Amino acid sequence: MRRRTRAVLAAAVAALALVIAVPTLDDEERVDPYLNFVTAHLDVLPTEPLPVSADAKFSRTVAKFTDLESVEPALDACAGPVAVYLGAGHPKLVAEHDYCGGSDWMSKLDTNDVVQLTGRGVVPGLYTTETIKYVGRYDSTVDDMPDGDVVLQTCISKTEMVLVGLRLAAPVTT
Repeated sequence: MRRRTRAVLAAAVAALALVIAVPTLDDEERVDPYLNFVTAHLDVLPTEPLPVSADAKFSRTVAKFTDLESVEPALDACAGPVAVYLGAGHPKLVAEHDYCGGSDWMSKLDTNDVVQLTGRGVVPGLYTTETIKYVGRYDSTVDDMPDGDVVLQTCISKTEMVLVGLRLAAPVTT
């Protein structure tokens, strides 16, 4: 009886995997299920990831690049950090919900720590932490962001979030 149950379970898992995989084998252009616009290219992580620098305290690949209007669905997908274009004159924002993993790494950064970032929307490379700022979760604005090339953002409590200003120290080439 146990062998039959395992076989049925294995077949069900294989069928589910096939159902999930088949729709992702489309052309490169598709409607993104998390955002409201057609993407020109799939957000595919590199098949050969860049080597992680021994200097980096954390290494993250940005899962999605979007604008401020479409950021919530991208964040809610919990697929990884999301790079957000805030307009000319502003640093790139890289945000991740605390419950999706953002607080597992952003809140553990100290001044002068090194973070390796890759993926769409950021210059791949090593970034140095310059500023760590705690702001109110519901009353902060873009003006509260610290200076930097990239600003990391995640919530750390029901009322507070952390903003981490990063400066590009060394671009990484593939």
